[in-house]
Amino acid sequence: MHNKKILITGYNHCGKSALVNRFVNKRFSHGYSCDQQLRIAKKELAINQKKVNLIIWTAPGNSSQIISFKSHYLGTDALVHVVDVNQPSSFSDLDSWMMHYKKHLPDVPLYIACNKIESNINLDCSDFFTDFDCYRIFFTSAKNNFMVNEMFEAIAADLLNESYHHKIKIY
Repeated sequence: MHNKKILITGYNHCGKSALVNRFVNKRFSHGYSCDQQLRIAKKELAINQKKVNLIIWTAPGNSSQIISFKSHYLGTDALVHVVDVNQPSSFSDLDSWMMHYKKHLPDVPLYIACNKIESNINLDCSDFFTDFDCYRIFFTSAKNNFMVNEMFEAIAADLLNESYHHKIKIY
């Protein structure tokens, strides 16, 4: 069994905890609670007959908190930065987040999850992301369970160097 740590980051209100809750517990809650502390969840998957135990760390949404807790980075196998497609402020300093990740996690694959896609299903912002050096970009909705499992399964497959055969839209 392989253990892989995934660190989930992004601003408050972008849906980090909702994505993890949807994936791990198959639930969505309309109630919002601002994460003030690190949360850890686990889920076992099988990718092409290889078992992997995903250990998912959800960081607090305040950028100063994640920057000050660099110990969260230790042992990270993949990083997912979540943005809210309905809140331009969650994109506002994506450049500085990316530079921070490259400095402190230079060899860790970086993924971007554009969450809360429910009202923007035809959104095409692929041109916006051409300047960002990330591994993959996913468009998700924790509320509607859109592409959540596929995102985590694709990341797990990448970490195991396995092909992922489910149809997913990746920019």
